Amino acid sequence: MTKLNLVKLNTSHIEGVQSERWTADKQDKEPRTLLEMRKIVVNHINASIEALSEPLFVKTPMVRKERIGFAVKIGYGNRNEALAEIERCKTAEAAINTLEEAIIAVENGDFDEVLTAKLEGYRDRAEKGKLARQKNKQTLHAVA
Repeated sequence: MTKLNLVKLNTSHIEGVQSERWTADKQDKEPRTLLEMRKIVVNHINASIEALSEPLFVKTPMVRKERIGFAVKIGYGNRNEALAEIERCKTAEAAINTLEEAIIAVENGDFDEVLTAKLEGYRDRAEKGKLARQKNKQTLHAVA
């Protein structure tokens, strides 16, 4: 059996190579507010309206092409978590009208209850993750 003799490479003379471990800077994140969430939803709706206005439709998180027409799902976040029921529209113009009505509803605060519940859910998940990381850290120190 061959034994390998592992030696730490001296990379100090090579430009652009770092020998010490890289760590990300700690960033103080401010909690997201309801107004920021509203703004994000409106921005996603505007992007969907722009996509529907193009001659060749490109799928967006809030609008998808179906066999007959379009399905419009008003949602929040990367996964477009639903804020309202899915609307089925037969034409692009009808879908645009639905999205414009949704912008007015978001700005008037019609989705505030749902957005607040999602915000509390995100905060609970973050707190649970923080506790789990602390628990894992403690068990690792106990084992070592």
